[in-house]
Amino acid sequence: MQIDYGAVTAWGGLLAAVAAAVALLIESRRWRFSLGLETLMSLRAQFHGEAMCRARSAAAKSIADKTYLGDAHDVLNFSK
Repeated sequence: MQIDYGAVTAWGGLLAAVAAAVALLIESRRWRFSLGLETLMSLRAQFHGEAMCRARSAAAKSIADKTYLGDAHDVLNFSK
């Protein structure tokens, strides 16, 4: 029985390429999940920060006083 080492090498290369593609797919999903969590944590920290709490308080006061001085603009555009 003769072993065709060229075919064995080709199959090994194909198997390595498939394994690399699967690993790339898995890492891509993990990276997107991590990026999503990082974005949510950043927005949460920004929204609950001291400056935003002051802006929300001022906006609520201006709405309650019916003055609408533009404080609500800072609250509605908090991601800038």
